[in-house]
Amino acid sequence: NVFPVKLNGLNNSRVFKNDDQKNVYLKEIAKLYNKNTFRGVVVTIILYNVFNTMDYFTYPDHFNTLFTMRLIFTVLAFVLLFFLKKGSFAFNHYKFMGGIWVFLMVVPICLMIYMTEGSISPYYAGLLLTIVGFCQFLPYSSLEAALYCFITILFYTVASIANQTTPFDNATFYNNMLFIVSISIINSTTCYFFTRLRIKEFKKRYELKEMDRIKTEYYAKVNHEIRTPLAMIVSPIEKLIDKKETLSEKDKDYLLNVARNNSLRLFGVANDLLEMIRLDQARGGKNFRLIDLSMVVNGIIDSVEYMFKRQNHSFNYIKSKTPIIIKGSYKALEKILINLLSNASKFTPKGGNVAVKVGNDDKNACILVRDTGMGISRDNQACIFQNFKQTKESDIRKSQGLGLGLAIAKDLAQEMGGTIEVVSEVNAGSDFIVTLPLAIKEDKDKWKNGKDKQKASNGVYDNSLLTSVANKADIFKIGAVKELQEIMSDKKPNYKMLIIDDEPDMNDYLAQIFKSEYKLIRAVNGEQGIEKALKETPDIILLDLMLPDLNGIEACKKMRQEESLADAKIIVLTARGDEQFRIDAIAAGANDFIGKPFSDIEIITRISRIKKGIKRRKELKETLRRLKTTLKDLKDVQSKLVRDEKLKTLGVLSAGILHEMSNHLNYPRLYSYQLQNDLEADPKLKNKADAIYEGIVRVEDVMTGLRQFTSGAKTHASCFRLNEMVTQAEKITAKRAENIRIKNKIEKDYKVFGVAPEILNLFLNLFINSIDALSQANRKSPIIEISAFKKDKRLCISFKDNGCGIPQKNINNIFEAFYTTKPSEKGMGLGLSIAEATIKRHKGEIKANSKQGEFTEFIFDLPLQD
Repeated sequence: NVFPVKLNGLNNSRVFKNDDQKNVYLKEIAKLYNKNTFRGVVVTIILYNVFNTMDYFTYPDHFNTLFTMRLIFTVLAFVLLFFLKKGSFAFNHYKFMGGIWVFLMVVPICLMIYMTEGSISPYYAGLLLTIVGFCQFLPYSSLEAALYCFITILFYTVASIANQTTPFDNATFYNNMLFIVSISIINSTTCYFFTRLRIKEFKKRYELKEMDRIKTEYYAKVNHEIRTPLAMIVSPIEKLIDKKETLSEKDKDYLLNVARNNSLRLFGVANDLLEMIRLDQARGGKNFRLIDLSMVVNGIIDSVEYMFKRQNHSFNYIKSKTPIIIKGSYKALEKILINLLSNASKFTPKGGNVAVKVGNDDKNACILVRDTGMGISRDNQACIFQNFKQTKESDIRKSQGLGLGLAIAKDLAQEMGGTIEVVSEVNAGSDFIVTLPLAIKEDKDKWKNGKDKQKASNGVYDNSLLTSVANKADIFKIGAVKELQEIMSDKKPNYKMLIIDDEPDMNDYLAQIFKSEYKLIRAVNGEQGIEKALKETPDIILLDLMLPDLNGIEACKKMRQEESLADAKIIVLTARGDEQFRIDAIAAGANDFIGKPFSDIEIITRISRIKKGIKRRKELKETLRRLKTTLKDLKDVQSKLVRDEKLKTLGVLSAGILHEMSNHLNYPRLYSYQLQNDLEADPKLKNKADAIYEGIVRVEDVMTGLRQFTSGAKTHASCFRLNEMVTQAEKITAKRAENIRIKNKIEKDYKVFGVAPEILNLFLNLFINSIDALSQANRKSPIIEISAFKKDKRLCISFKDNGCGIPQKNINNIFEAFYTTKPSEKGMGLGLSIAEATIKRHKGEIKANSKQGEFTEFIFDLPLQD
C-alpha cells in the first residue's frame, strides 16, 4: 500500500514533549521541594517558640503541657532538618519529606485544639497559617494542595469533636470551618496557576538550553564536516605538488580521486547549509510550476541507479504508467528524493534491497522509498526530521553528516503542501512516504496544452542532474558509503600503529602515509578501537575526536584505564582548536593532538618525534629487564653459596655428633641381638626384641646416610619400592602418630631409583613436621595422606595433612637451613632444608602449598626405575 496509515505520536503527554523533558522537570521540582521544605522547617521551629507567649497569656493552666509538646515537636523538626541534609535520601523521598513537614505543623495545632477548648479554641487560626505556609512554600499541584488541605480539615474536625471538656459550639465550628475551607480553595487554586507558570517557565528555559546545546553541536559538526574533507583535499594536493615526479600513476589517481570526492562532499555540506538558511528565510512557493512527478523521478533514478548496484544493493523501481501532475519545484523534488535515497544507501548493508515506487490516488501523489536496512526505533522516529538530529542507529553507519538531510526534505515537502512520514522497525527496514497534493483540474488542463508539457517532452529536465556541479555533490552522497581499503605494511616493522577514524578516506590516507614504518591496525569506531587496542597493544594510537559511538575523549579515558595500554602514545585528530578541548584531551590521557586540516609533513614530523621517545623507552625497558635478570641470577648464586656454607657448617658440626651417636648405638644393638637369641622360647617377647633391633638398625642407616649427605660423600643409588620407605618412616614415628589416621595411597609396584636412606630420612622429616602441625591444630579427625602418580619418567608424590598450615609470609622461607618457627627445644630448622637438598640431588623439585588453619601439602618428584 503506497499510502499507509499514519503512526501515532511518540508521546501522548499534554504537558511535556518527551520523557527527557519531564524527567528534567521532576529533578528540578525535587530540588525545590527539599530546599523550601528546609526553609519551612526553620520557620516552623521559630514559630513554635514565638507562640509560647500565646500559650502563657491565653491558657496559663495548660502552659507547661503545651510547652512540653512544643519542645517535643521542635526536636522532631530538628530531626527532619538532619534528614533533609542527607542529599541523596532527601532527593529520592522529597514528597515524603514535604509531607512530614506538613504533619509537623498540623498535628501539634490540632492537639492544642483538642487539649484546650475544642470547637471554640482560638488555635484554629494556626491552621490558616499552616495552609498558607505549605501551599506557598512547596511546589504543590492543585490536587496535592487540595489533598493536604482536606487532611488538615479532617484533623481539625476530629480534634474539635473529640474534646469533652467544652461543649461543642456549632456556630463557632461552622465559622472556623468556613474560613479553613475558603483558604484551602484559594490556595489550591493558586497552586494550580503557580504550577502552570512554573512549567511554562521551565519549558522556556529547557528550550533555550536545548537550543544552546544544538548550537554547540551544530558548530562542532559543521567544523568537523568541513575540516575533515578539507584535510582530504589539502593533503593529497600538497603531496601531488611536492612528489609528483616520484609518484606512480596509481598513486596519482588515488590522490586525485580522494581530493575530488572530498571536494564534492564539502560542496554537499555547503548546499545543505544554504538550503536550510533559504528555507528559514523564504517560504511560499512563488516559483512553483506544474511538473510531471513520474518524469522527474524517472530522470533521478536513471542517474543514480548504477550507484546502488556498485554497492551490491539490489534496486527495484516501480514506475507510474500515467503522468502525475503536481505543482512544485524541480530542485525541491531532486533534493527530497536524493536525501531519501542517500539514507537508504547508508543504512542498508551489502546484499540488501532498495525500492522506489511512484503512485497516486484521487487527491495526492506519493513517492515510497523502501529499504531493508537496520530500521529506526519508535523512540527515534520523532526526532529524525529535526535539524542536526541523528538517531542512535546512525552511530554504527560508515559515513558522517550534519543530520540535515531529512529535515530539509521535510521542509521542502511542506513547502509544496505535502508531508513525509516514516514507518519502520528495528532490523526490519524502513519506509519513507512522501505525499504531495495533486494539481487541481484547471492546472491539469493547463498543463496538457501548455508550455510545461512541451518543455518536458523536449527533455529539458533529463540532463540537469549531470550538468550541475551542485547536483553532482548531492548525488555523491548516495555513492559516498565505502569500506576501508586493504592496506598492508610494506615490511615487517617493529612498531604498531592503531588508526581509529570512522571516515574511510581519512583512515585509508593515514594508513597510506604510515604503512612503510608501522604494522597497521585499523578501526572505525571507539568501541572497536578499544577492543583492538587491548588485543594488539599498539605503540601509537591515532584517534579521531568525532566518532559515532564514543567520542575521542571518552575512548581515550577508557584506554588509559587499561594497564596494558599505559605506554601507548595517543594522538587525537580534531577539527576543534579551542582551549577547553586541549585541557579535556590532556586530562583524558592524550599525549598530543593534531588539528585538521594537516599536511603530510606535519603529521609525519609529529609522529616521528613521538616514535623516538617510544624507541628510547623500549631500549630502557630492555636494559632494565636484563638488569633484573642479572640481579636475580646474582641473588640465586648468593642464596646457593649461603646454603652451601650452612650445609658445610652442618657437616662439620654433625660429623662428630653422628660418630658419637653411632658408638652409643652399638651397645643397644648388641644387647638387643643377644636378647633375640635369649628369647627364642617366648615368641611374643621375641617379636618385641626383633622390632627393637630392627628400629636401631634403621636409625643407624639414617644416621649413616645423613653423615654421607652432609659430608658430600658419594652414595650408592639403587631401585627400591617407594611404598616400603613410607611404611618404614611410618613405623619409626608410630608412637608419636598413634592418634593420627595415615592414608598411604602409593601403589606397591611403584619403584624409584635413588638413595634409600636419604629418601627414608626425607619421609621421616615430613612425618615429624605433619605430626607437629596436627598437634597444634588439635583436629578431631587428624589425617596424613600420601599419594603418587606417574608423569613422564618421574613419580610425583603428594604428602598432605590437615594441620595448622603455614602463614603465607613464611611459605617462601621454610626450605632455608636453620629457619624455624618452633621453640628451640623442638627443632633446629634443618629438616625441610635437608629434604629440599635431597630432592635436588635426585634432580627433582619440591614445593609447598598451604592455607593457614586448614592444610599443608608438599609436592615433589623422584626418578622412576629405568
